[in-house]
Amino acid sequence: MAGRGGKAAVTAAQMRKIHVLAREYGLDDDLLHVHIQTVTGKDSLRKLSLGEAVRVIDSLDQKADQMTWRQKYFIDRLLQELGWTDGQGQPDYNRLDGFCSKYYGVDSHKWITRRNASNVIEGLKNMARKEGADRKAAEGTAGNTAGSAIGDPGGGYHGKGQTDQKA
Repeated sequence: MAGRGGKAAVTAAQMRKIHVLAREYGLDDDLLHVHIQTVTGKDSLRKLSLGEAVRVIDSLDQKADQMTWRQKYFIDRLLQELGWTDGQGQPDYNRLDGFCSKYYGVDSHKWITRRNASNVIEGLKNMARKEGADRKAAEGTAGNTAGSAIGDPGGGYHGKGQTDQKA
């Protein structure tokens, strides 16, 4: 099948593959067309040559292993929960990049795979959990003084053999 200028046109199998990859990556038709335009300069899947379709498939195949938008959203939420934000309250991606570099050998969060994104999420969740436990512990001991007991209106210790009753 020859396309314009004698070049072979995109095949039906290539079009199916492009649509499957786009769906896996979460691209709707509009975003897929933007992606096709970015990669090939053409505004329609049907106008692609065989070689251009291969370039689109390769570009989508590379993206298929990148973190999903849901993973990115969850990471952003965890960054905010941890206080890893810039002056405007937006996630501090420089700090995240340092975290990814230190623990996963990837210089930028933009390049982590789906599997590593899951690991980053678990690591950030553990940090948030630990930070929350540390915060609760600090709040629990901050108001106590040497002679008081939490929940005891009398303020004293009632150990073995001691009672509140007066003789």
